[in-house]
Amino acid sequence: MDFPFDSPSSLIRATQAAKNGQREAIDQEISPLLDDPHTFSVPPDLLHTIEALEENYGDEALKQLAMFCLGRWCAIHTDILNEHATTGDLAAAVYTMGDTTMIKQALEAVASIGSFGGDEDWRAMIKEEVGQAVLEACEDRGITPEDFFQNNETI
Repeated sequence: MDFPFDSPSSLIRATQAAKNGQREAIDQEISPLLDDPHTFSVPPDLLHTIEALEENYGDEALKQLAMFCLGRWCAIHTDILNEHATTGDLAAAVYTMGDTTMIKQALEAVASIGSFGGDEDWRAMIKEEVGQAVLEACEDRGITPEDFFQNNETI
C-alpha cells in the first residue's frame, strides 16, 4: 500500500484542512443559536465546575454564583458611572445609572430567594477556602493574620 502523503507535514496539513471543514460545518449549525442575544451560555469547563458545585452544595451554589456575578457586574457599572460623572458625559451617566439600578434590583431579588439546602455547607467551604487563602497570603508577605486584617490587606 502506498502512503498517500509525501511527508509527515503534508499529512498534518491534510488533517488540519479536514478539521477546518468540520469546524466550519459545526459553526454553521450552532451560530444561529449562539448568535441569538436571548441565548445564555458558559464555556463547557465552567459548566462542569458549576455542575460539581451544584452537586455538592445544591441550589445554594447557583444563588451564590448569581449574587457574586451580579455584584461584580454592578461594581463594573459603578466604576463606569463614576468615569462618566468625572468626564461630564451626562447622557452616558444616565444610561449607566439605569443599568446599575436594574442590576442592583436583580441582586436584591436573587438575595431574597431561598435555597433548598447547602447553605451551611457552602459557607463552611467558603470559610475554609478563604481562611487558607489568607494564611497563604500572610506567609507570602511575611506578616501575621492580625497584620493582614489590621492593614486591610487583600488576597
